[in-house]
Amino acid sequence: LVVLAMFLVMFLLFLRFVPRETLVVLLTPILFALKVPYVVPVAMGLFGGPASVVSVSFGVIIAYLVEYTETNVSTITSMDSETLMSRLRFILDGLVGNKAMIIMIAAFAITLVLVYVIRRMSLDYSWTVAVIVGILADIVILLMADLMMDLNYNILGIILGSAVAGMICFVLQFLFFNLDYKRTEK
Repeated sequence: LVVLAMFLVMFLLFLRFVPRETLVVLLTPILFALKVPYVVPVAMGLFGGPASVVSVSFGVIIAYLVEYTETNVSTITSMDSETLMSRLRFILDGLVGNKAMIIMIAAFAITLVLVYVIRRMSLDYSWTVAVIVGILADIVILLMADLMMDLNYNILGIILGSAVAGMICFVLQFLFFNLDYKRTEK
């Protein structure tokens, strides 16, 4: 019910006006489950714009909401069945107080805007530079936040996930920016 309410709020406030961003909101939790969420900010920096920060943030919130409810399902089900509000309050308190989620949203937002700005520059190989700088910026932001706030991120997971994300973004860049599909023949 909470996830459905979140999707309803997202739809009414944002996704109704930008329907192509719906895919980003749905793919972000899936990529979190596959341990490569770092594809999202770089890919949206390449294909989207600064407004994509909102859809990426919603996707991160949904991913952390699903993770939080999975880890605390026994606590939620053991609560009094008559007080639905106490369950809802427990979930929202756990979501709002999650420092790792807030840092992840900030890191993804900074990475997305950075990739977008570099991609728009008139440099040679600006898309390639944007992907590399975006991946490195995401790694640095997350590792610095982990050191400063003791968030217990998996450092090896961040580095390997970012490397895989970089490869995926290079494939996406090749498929969508380098190939000329206008003159294809059958």
